[in-house]
Amino acid sequence: MRVDFVAMKSEGVVGVIHEATFPRLQRDWRYLSDKRPPSQAGLLWGAYHFGDGTNPISAGRSFPRNGRLIASAPADR
Repeated sequence: MRVDFVAMKSEGVVGVIHEATFPRLQRDWRYLSDKRPPSQAGLLWGAYHFGDGTNPISAGRSFPRNGRLIASAPADR
């Protein structure tokens, strides 16, 4: 299934929030490739950490560091 981000924007959606990291402090390998279509449609792009409560302190420290690295990557990667 392909998402029509242009249609979503025309219906009033303003952005997409995508999983960037998950437990064991790993990055979501789809994050960068999934960023391009909504960005090209003019939607805002955000990130979240999918936590499971196993190590919230480490996750809280790791996400901002990974988030900065991920956020600085261009959308056309």
